[in-house]
Amino acid sequence: MFLLFVSAGLQSLALTMTIPRVNRLLVVGPARTLRAFVRDDRWMRGLGARSFDLLECAPSRHAWQFETDAPPVTWLRRESRGWPALVFVLDYDREAWREKGLLKARRGRVAHHRVRY
Repeated sequence: MFLLFVSAGLQSLALTMTIPRVNRLLVVGPARTLRAFVRDDRWMRGLGARSFDLLECAPSRHAWQFETDAPPVTWLRRESRGWPALVFVLDYDREAWREKGLLKARRGRVAHHRVRY
């Protein structure tokens, strides 16, 4: 998304780019627990993401793709604490900034790895 700001008083022009991260979330765990997680859609609202797409829907693993402005580290920590039987793996990419990241969360503990290329 490109935002254009014009200040009439200063007659200045600034161009600001907001480039979202493309995230792929994989959630793995026992089929019954995963079904309960998916049915409780509060997690989607709490994530604050846009453009949700379901990528995979197997009994013990589900995957989604969506966009966010920042990696949802706090969200992952909170959700993994609330669903201790599930493992959350988030892979994100921000091509314009040449940034790639991988997060794994389980029982409130998050490992975050990031590279710039």
